[in-house]
Amino acid sequence: MAIGTYGIYRLSNSMTLKIMLKETEMSHRNNEPVLGIFNYHGAFLSAESEWQHLALILNNDAKWRIEKNRIEEVPSNQPILLTIEMWDSSVLFKITQGRYDENIRQLFSEILKTDHEIFLRWNPEMEVPAGKYAWESIPNLYIDSFQRFSSIIKEISPSTKMVYGPAGFPGALESYPGPEMVDAASITLNSNAEKEISQYAIPDLESQFYRKLHRLRFIDHPIFILGSENTKQGSFNKIWIDNFTTTVRNNPEIYSKSAYLSTQPDSLFENSDLKIGVYDPQGLLKDEEPISVEHLFISFNEIISGEFEKILEETLMKDNNLIISVEPGMVNHEIGNENILGDILIGKYDEVINQFYQILKTVDRTIYLRIAHEMEIPVDRYAWQKKDPLEYIKAYRYFMRFSGSDRENIKRIWGPAGDRGSLDYWPGNDVVDYISISIYGLPDKNISNPEEQETFEQIYRRKSWRMRFVNKPFFITEFGVKGDEKFQTQWLEDAARVINNSPEIIGVSYFNNADVPEAWGKIAPPEWGISKSTFYRFIEKLER
Repeated sequence: MAIGTYGIYRLSNSMTLKIMLKETEMSHRNNEPVLGIFNYHGAFLSAESEWQHLALILNNDAKWRIEKNRIEEVPSNQPILLTIEMWDSSVLFKITQGRYDENIRQLFSEILKTDHEIFLRWNPEMEVPAGKYAWESIPNLYIDSFQRFSSIIKEISPSTKMVYGPAGFPGALESYPGPEMVDAASITLNSNAEKEISQYAIPDLESQFYRKLHRLRFIDHPIFILGSENTKQGSFNKIWIDNFTTTVRNNPEIYSKSAYLSTQPDSLFENSDLKIGVYDPQGLLKDEEPISVEHLFISFNEIISGEFEKILEETLMKDNNLIISVEPGMVNHEIGNENILGDILIGKYDEVINQFYQILKTVDRTIYLRIAHEMEIPVDRYAWQKKDPLEYIKAYRYFMRFSGSDRENIKRIWGPAGDRGSLDYWPGNDVVDYISISIYGLPDKNISNPEEQETFEQIYRRKSWRMRFVNKPFFITEFGVKGDEKFQTQWLEDAARVINNSPEIIGVSYFNNADVPEAWGKIAPPEWGISKSTFYRFIEKLER
């Protein structure tokens, strides 16, 4: 799949000043100790080793000179983690252009002449959008520059190991450079970069430790667990590593390589007929000839009351297949049961789920089944959002493996929005046939000018890039654009071009309605409805 395009990072004035004040030096970084080491797939390194953590600060384009090589102060039997920070406002661009090659060779040829076991952690915490580092939030450029830096280091010192060092924040693997360039990874508890970001904050250190390790389950490397100056001394308990190891062993359907690695060839997606769907409660488009799939949103309450059967009966009067998005616990578009995932797992809703699948037995159409979508967004729109990923995964699997779910006409859709941290909630290859991501021409609630909206391509490339660790085709069950008709037509023409060139997209379903007002408070909900002429212009541009 194509790599997403990310915008060029812009420095704040405070960061620019910080860069100017940084001096090239090597120092001990005792405030970020190595607390332990975890490995998903076997032993590597001793967590009990007394690691020395050093930091090498590099600045500007001049020849690098350090007054003291602190590596020489470390006993030869102690392994070293050396964190490298390159304080230059254009560091990633300059690295990819080769403008630091000579500096890297000269300096590291000297400092790596040692018998120590050395792990280099380069420009860490790159995924945290805190405005702290010049190398953050530009995944593509970071990957290219990491690979170039790593290749030079391996040329100079083949025994030196390279560490990919995210903080462990949502999106931790978006800048991952690939297994051929990485020997280990790291997470940092209460990292400095995360201090000012409250949206994803997890104050409880044990929960944070678990969540960050879970986030890195898609890479096969030992993971350094680092403390920080914000982590109280003695607050980390090494038994947490044993407890998490037990969790991993007890849940192979979630943590084994088979849960995400796939031998499914990309060619499987090619030459497939594109499914065209619509969510159209006003009935403006769903009877149009190109439509082959109709999208229904169903709550548990509607199953219990019998409303679902009525809606289904009306829908089946046409020849369309179905997307059914199940919203458990919702009541009149409001959150409802906050404990819905846990209640599903203890069997509280077994009767409802059984009733649902009994109804589906009567349907002879293809059913694209989705439950508890957009779970990764840290807002309070749905009862299942922001929850413990392990609880979500187990509840999703419980529903998708329930008795009656194994019918051939039922296709299982896993439906994140495609935002940061989506893959935290990946439930496993065996319960996913298609991935759905939401693509709306709406950057945020405060932007009303259509010209400031992102294109379909920009959104799709970014969100599909986040899914590159799993290999499933996409069925985009929600997409839409607001604005005047001319702008909507242009936006959808761009969408058609991207879809034509993306064989992994096997279906799209337009959200032909305004969003629910309850989700937008005092702000008018966005209107994504399109005219028939705009719809048919989109269809004309599709080649599949």
